[in-house]
Amino acid sequence: MHNAEIPSLDELFDDLTTHPSPRIQEQASWVMVDHYPAESMPRLIDLIENPDPAIYRAAVKALGLFGLDALGPLCNKYRSSKNPTVRACCIKAFVQVSAKHPDQVFTDNAMKVLEDGLSDDDPVVSQSAVMAIAQVGKQSATRAEALPLLLNVSRGDNTAHAISAIMALGEINNIDANQALENLINDTTLDPIISEIAKSSLERSQMNKPKN
Repeated sequence: MHNAEIPSLDELFDDLTTHPSPRIQEQASWVMVDHYPAESMPRLIDLIENPDPAIYRAAVKALGLFGLDALGPLCNKYRSSKNPTVRACCIKAFVQVSAKHPDQVFTDNAMKVLEDGLSDDDPVVSQSAVMAIAQVGKQSATRAEALPLLLNVSRGDNTAHAISAIMALGEINNIDANQALENLINDTTLDPIISEIAKSSLERSQMNKPKN
């Protein structure tokens, strides 16, 4: 693409926020990544505060394309925002980063945000953190950082979070995760529903060969 053919940043943001086609939105996002990374990042971070769900969801997806470069600004926004929707968006953007860049290792700061998100006062934020850690745990590059968090959540007081974490352990397809599931199954002090979920998760995991 020659410079004359590159849309302006304003045109790209117009495509991202108003065009009905997800394909066009993603194309606009990639052009931002390739040609306007420094200029577009702050604007995308600002967009996750937009009250329109369609706009902040588009921003979340776009931020995921930036990979590790997006994590620092997202961490800062999470820690500075009193709006639970914004905090949830930051964590959901982590999911997009992990999905789009599975070979990139999350920063310690990002993992700390996910850990803090587990105890967020807002249930949507805390559940988003569980799902984000589950996504990160599936990636070989970040599994080592995510697995201890999932293990802690699986034995936590929040049953809904525990179930989500246990199901995530079953999707990791990892020897350590499978051992953790076996321990949950055999722990008679736990709620029976936890043991049942662990059993079904282990059975699902064993359908595939575990990886180290």
